[in-house]
Amino acid sequence: MTIDQIWDAIKQEKQVNWHNGIYEVYSVPVEKKNPYNSLSFRNGEAIRIECTQNGFGGFIAESELKDVYITNL
Repeated sequence: MTIDQIWDAIKQEKQVNWHNGIYEVYSVPVEKKNPYNSLSFRNGEAIRIECTQNGFGGFIAESELKDVYITNL
């Protein structure tokens, strides 16, 4: 998916996952000066991937875009 497609899905409150069902993709508030969010930063938010089992996660990277999908179309 593209960043625009991911943002659209998140704004439409669709369930977005990465790689498999235990990784959720969603937006979080973030400061513009944070250097790790530049790919997905929009209007004070960035896209985060988080493991639902252990809470580990981070801002989405360009190499991860290909593995993002929408669960509930």
